[in-house]
Amino acid sequence: MQNSLNPAAALVMDFGGSGAKGIGLRIESGIGKPFLICLNPEVEPVTKASIDAYMSGTLGATEPENSCWIAIGKQYYAIGALARERFHAEVDLHPLKWEDAIRKTLAAVWVLSERLGLGNEFDISIAALLPPGEYKNDRERFESKLKESLANFVTPSGNFKVNLVFFDCKPESGGIYLYRRRVLKDAIKQSVIAVAMIGHRNASILFSNKGAVGEGVTSNFGCNKLVEIFVRETSGTETHSTDKIIRAIVEAGAEVKGQPFMALARSCSAAGKKEDVKQMVKATRLAREEYFQMLTRWLDKKLPSERNELIFCGGTAHLFKQELSERYSLDTVLWDADVELPPTLDSVGLGSRLADVYAMYRTFRERLSSRLGVTAAD
Repeated sequence: MQNSLNPAAALVMDFGGSGAKGIGLRIESGIGKPFLICLNPEVEPVTKASIDAYMSGTLGATEPENSCWIAIGKQYYAIGALARERFHAEVDLHPLKWEDAIRKTLAAVWVLSERLGLGNEFDISIAALLPPGEYKNDRERFESKLKESLANFVTPSGNFKVNLVFFDCKPESGGIYLYRRRVLKDAIKQSVIAVAMIGHRNASILFSNKGAVGEGVTSNFGCNKLVEIFVRETSGTETHSTDKIIRAIVEAGAEVKGQPFMALARSCSAAGKKEDVKQMVKATRLAREEYFQMLTRWLDKKLPSERNELIFCGGTAHLFKQELSERYSLDTVLWDADVELPPTLDSVGLGSRLADVYAMYRTFRERLSSRLGVTAAD
């Protein structure tokens, strides 16, 4: 283990329900160019024998994101695409367990090492965005267990010994808020701001009253509720993965086009498929209306009655961008706090779903620059 921070790496993680998103970079004479790490959301406990069989049968090469597994002690886990495709894991939209966030972070650290050629022993600085409940109750345990796990874990490249030298943690939407705070500067001390993050797993609101950030509130009114209503109103769709249903609903858009639902149709005949799609279009329209009413009832109860800005972010918020903009037309509404993503960073077309982690990266980068006395690259 080297004693200095040079060379070293930094990683910023967002554990959203649609997948873990990370921004990684090398630190040498300055802070290097950022790059994106995307992991599918699945985490699946597996046996060492299963991993050995996978490793011995692997032919050719693939991107490290598609072949992630890690071991902590004697417990092995397949992460992301490997968990989904080889071990048939499914997306879990229940509240994130902080232990799974640690496993995903270790996997991302391995991908980072593979991308940058860092080897198996190096120093790292990490920032993470946690759901409000986990941030409130588990962030200290998360940091402690993360540091312990990084010091000794196993990957496809062997045993890793990574030293966590600097850690920061914020609640989901914290990156968006910190970005807005930098824009407003002292004016934030005269403003009441609410940041509503509506994602796959949950919906949460972060409050800032004249610069003082409150505890925030969270609910289970994420995209999972929309899926529950859709499945309730259709026949046989419960056999499809949540991820597949969400993808069809998103592609259908606010006008609810029928074509994306062809992938979910059960019937073999053309006429039968047409009826299946018709049922799913009807169910989606009902689900969107029912879910939107449910979501906005909760928002109206929790949002401060007097506010200067209302910021929406998260993939599910963007799915209802038109409806939310109309509903809160009397507010000063910002989307993602006007965060602008560098086109070179968004290599897989995630768009607004990267806003929070990128905004957090910008804040973390500035802190690292100051702490290390180096210049940050854009």
